Amino acid sequence: YRGAGRPEAAYIIERLMDAVARETGLDPFEVRCRNYLQPSDFPHRTPNGEETSATPRLRCADPGATARGWHRCRAARHR
Repeated sequence: YRGAGRPEAAYIIERLMDAVARETGLDPFEVRCRNYLQPSDFPHRTPNGEETSATPRLRCADPGATARGWHRCRAARHR
C-alpha cells in the first residue's frame, strides 16, 4: 500500500464497496468477501502482467471480522 495515490485509491474502493452494499441491501462484509479472489483463481495475472500467488485474505476475513465484533454489531444494528 505504499506509493503516491494508493491511500486515496484504497479509500475510494472502500467507499464504493459500501455504496454497493447499500444499493443491493447486502452486508458490507459480504460484498467484500464476494469480491476476494478465490483459491481457484491463482496463479492470478494482474492487468499489468504481474503474476501473483495465493492470498490469505478470504481465510483471514471472517476471523478478523469476528475478533472486531463486526457480526455482533451488524446484528445489534438490525434489531
